[in-house]
Amino acid sequence: MKILSLIIDLLYPKHCRFCNKVIGFSRCIECEEKVAELKRPIGLPLQRQARNMDCLAFVFSPYNYEKPVSEAILRLKFSNKPLDEKSFALDIVNELKNCDEPLKLDIITCVPTTNREIKEHGRNLPYILAKIISQEMQLEFDPDLLLKIKETKRQMGLSGEQRRKNIKNAFAVNSDKKLTGKSVLIIDDMFTTGSTMNECAETLRKSGAVNCCGATIAAAVR
Repeated sequence: MKILSLIIDLLYPKHCRFCNKVIGFSRCIECEEKVAELKRPIGLPLQRQARNMDCLAFVFSPYNYEKPVSEAILRLKFSNKPLDEKSFALDIVNELKNCDEPLKLDIITCVPTTNREIKEHGRNLPYILAKIISQEMQLEFDPDLLLKIKETKRQMGLSGEQRRKNIKNAFAVNSDKKLTGKSVLIIDDMFTTGSTMNECAETLRKSGAVNCCGATIAAAVR
């Protein structure tokens, strides 16, 4: 088995999940030092100040959204890197399992995207992360719970108020889904102002969900 692992490592050398540099058998010391400063206190939800979280009970993110974490997320949006996807998903799982009050969840879903957005990004990263997280936490995964029913502008570059208006009424709950009394975890790749995830939570709560929280790889510093 050790020989087989050695051959695999030689044929498919390991890369740093943050900077994508080939590291082989070693560690990427440079990224480890940078990322250590970007790690958030484990199990501590984001502070609500200056964030749009009216309909979200909690949002958890293991990292602050800065380089090299931000570069890693961008790379995952466009590149097929299963090991890195699982690694970041497990970071989120670790975050959720170590919060002060155990989360009582019924369903895991993800922020929905349109076909146009998937073509632009190349991949549906929130879906990929949510699927892995649901398997690790042994919870129901419903990727079709939310539908995006309105094309929106890119959120990047918009102010907080513009983001809220842009995403307003952009989502709907799949008509055959029953949410009364359910607690839902919403997965996305990153959290900035919170407009998108909060709009998802508001849509879910209008359909009967009693509790909505979120989790992402990283969150913008506020």
